[in-house]
Amino acid sequence: MKRIAYLLLLFVSAFAGSSEAIIVQQFDSSGSPVATSRRPLSDFSAKIKKYPVPEGVELRRDVKYEFYPVFGRTFAEIIRSAEENGPVNSTSKRRSQSAYAWRFGWSFSYTYDLEEDDDNPVIHCDIIMQDITLNYDIVITLPALTDDSALNTVEKELWKGHIRKLVEQEHDHAKVIKDDTEETLKRRLGEITYLQLGSNDAMNAEKTVERYIRTEAEKIAKETSMQIQQKLGPTEKEQPRRDTFPSRRR
Repeated sequence: MKRIAYLLLLFVSAFAGSSEAIIVQQFDSSGSPVATSRRPLSDFSAKIKKYPVPEGVELRRDVKYEFYPVFGRTFAEIIRSAEENGPVNSTSKRRSQSAYAWRFGWSFSYTYDLEEDDDNPVIHCDIIMQDITLNYDIVITLPALTDDSALNTVEKELWKGHIRKLVEQEHDHAKVIKDDTEETLKRRLGEITYLQLGSNDAMNAEKTVERYIRTEAEKIAKETSMQIQQKLGPTEKEQPRRDTFPSRRR
């Protein structure tokens, strides 16, 4: 025991003070880790003015939109086109006029201090989480009318109202995924503050601390994902699963 305590004392003396590192993690909608994208998730910021939606329909700048073409000379024909050409749900094999897909991730830095326990052969590790930045990939798929020149004023307003309704529906999903989770995620990640190291772990503190933080963050991601899907309800299971987020090599 005295030898272990002596070795720990030497270790702490050699590595006393703060150490700093950075972690980047990304998760799919089930909360499972996925390969970190080579480009920042924020690159998906929307360029609103280029999106083919009726004038007056508001889109979010923090969401990526994809469109599929629909056709028709009347409002009824356009709706039928949307029903026939919308994205397919891989589970139900049914089409829907709009869809959403999502993933999320974060980056943060952290520092830690090691302190020897005066009474036991353990090392106390105090962790400080810093610069927590959350990233969300939310992709909404909507119909886009390629040509409305055949529509009269009433039908144009009907189409505009229909698109607005689809957008609002998908924006409700985006709110549950992003707006309702940002504050809680930052708080929970910031609460990763302490780890007690045993004699074996203390000799490799840098890797041990990083592994601990990664594991705790992954737990938070999994729990958050489950909470999101519960709030989204059965519609989450009905959403078409598209290959929106292909795997990338590290």
